[in-house]
Amino acid sequence: MKTSSIQSLVLATLGSLHLLSSPLRADDQQFSKLAFSLVPSHQGHFSDIATIAGRNRTIFVWGVGAEDGDSTTQYAPEVRFRGEFAKQCDYALDKIGWMLVNRNAGLADIVMLRVY
Repeated sequence: MKTSSIQSLVLATLGSLHLLSSPLRADDQQFSKLAFSLVPSHQGHFSDIATIAGRNRTIFVWGVGAEDGDSTTQYAPEVRFRGEFAKQCDYALDKIGWMLVNRNAGLADIVMLRVY
């Protein structure tokens, strides 16, 4: 397997981000789930981010890597910074930060992060 493929696999799952916001009163909101595919090549295949809300809100983000966020190639999106592992990690974290900001959260709200 090529080194860049291994690096892409390592970054492919910067997954299971668990984020909690301030608790809501049980009377204020019932359970709801919203799932989004933000990367065009993921549309119809899987969600990049899901928000579960009820008494508390939890945001799950998974499968974030160095693939170009604007890539429309379904099965082989363009990977940014091939051969530059540190830059790929920075780009993946930037993408996660952007996803969270759009859900009124940020990197400081991360409770758990798994990197494979």
